[in-house]
Amino acid sequence: MGFMKNAFEKIQAELDPSATDGSTKSADRSSGVRSSSSSSISSSSTSSLSMASVMHYDSNATRWEKAVVGVDTIVAQVSKFDPDGVDIVMVGGVTIAGVINEEEEEDDDDSTQELVASDNADAVEWHRGIKNTEGLEELVTYKEPKGICPLGQAMDEVCTEALSRDLKSRPCSILVLTAGKPDDPELLEQTLENTAQQIANSGGIALSPLSITFIQIGNDPDASQYLRHLGRKKYIPSSTYSMNDAEDSISTDEDNGRTIDLVDTMSYIEIKETMDEMGKAAKEAKKNGSNGSNGRNGAVAGALAGAALGIGGMYLVGKQKEKKRYTSGSWDGKWKCYYDDEEIATLIVKDDKDGEIKIDGLIDTMHGTYSHGSDSDKDDFFIQFIDPTGEVVTGEFDEKLFILTWSDGTRWEALNKTSVVKYLGAATAGAAILGGTGYMVDKKFFNKIQSKDQCDYIIIIDRSANMTHRDK
Repeated sequence: MGFMKNAFEKIQAELDPSATDGSTKSADRSSGVRSSSSSSISSSSTSSLSMASVMHYDSNATRWEKAVVGVDTIVAQVSKFDPDGVDIVMVGGVTIAGVINEEEEEDDDDSTQELVASDNADAVEWHRGIKNTEGLEELVTYKEPKGICPLGQAMDEVCTEALSRDLKSRPCSILVLTAGKPDDPELLEQTLENTAQQIANSGGIALSPLSITFIQIGNDPDASQYLRHLGRKKYIPSSTYSMNDAEDSISTDEDNGRTIDLVDTMSYIEIKETMDEMGKAAKEAKKNGSNGSNGRNGAVAGALAGAALGIGGMYLVGKQKEKKRYTSGSWDGKWKCYYDDEEIATLIVKDDKDGEIKIDGLIDTMHGTYSHGSDSDKDDFFIQFIDPTGEVVTGEFDEKLFILTWSDGTRWEALNKTSVVKYLGAATAGAAILGGTGYMVDKKFFNKIQSKDQCDYIIIIDRSANMTHRDK
């Protein structure tokens, strides 16, 4: 049984003990995935379905589980603009080797597992040319998150390869997902310094466009402090450079125009603040009648927020239960679902009467939220859900016709109109999705995605013991 299916079933059990996942997906770990493997693989819905559930509000999944399913969404987006496919670099981890007593091999309770730790020679593992998400689970999870995090070693390999490419023809953007301070911080910082110098020697960022974005997974305070340290550094290369000059080439003073803008970081607090600001921007866009198009950035931002913060509710815009007001009834009941005036399903909606809904009747269970403001702030109304691909879908409710019209083009008509909730002043009220606000996450990795330009994407994923924690 695959990693994501396990994670999916775990979270489903927490959200709804009676729910089961009937989908099947095998994880063939006996195939022996090797370093520098090449993948040309087709899309899979299982991972995306898992992403929506694992990142659901109040999920108790580990940092590792959230990171893996978040990466699924990120790869699905960025692979569209990397003609060679995304490169994924795993850092650390241990292999699980099953040792079974042959005389009692039918008894699973008698089986044992042996953890085979990676040494430094194979602590950094490349998977190249990832063009879709099918099979991604097996590539990144055949080792367990254990042991150290030699991120400096990984960054040295990644930057060396990136600098060997023709960056002027095609930029390179590196995303790092990490839960803690690396075990080789000196090597990491030395690598960043050397990389900045080589970029300067090649004419600067304009001629050698390389960027590195660090994202913190979880809320470890030491990791936050270290990422802030990396983000504050000014990479000011010297005119004549040697390895002995590396320390002198970095300054925390105001730069003199020669700074190499190579690195940016997002700590736990910064991600939370960013998502809060995106929520505010969404509300403002709704009030202004804006329905801009920034869905790609929103999907990736939502995936990273879910992985980093440990909650999916952060990117369900403006969820404010304390402001919720309704007169009577609920969203409970059956709804006919139409697309282009063709009936495609009968949906069964369960409303917890506290701002959350569960939707059955399509491929798999979907989850959503709703809210409404005070009498004086009627525009605060929203209703939305996460679809099977992880996108946030928002609705407008016509209380006279008892119809919900959704941003994905579907329309729901209530079969039990008398029990449908009647919100105060909510007739035809709408809500802007996070991705549709036009709000820009001013980080290099996001900017590359939004530009739609072809780019080489490299994603570095921490698979150390730091990723096993659950953040509460």
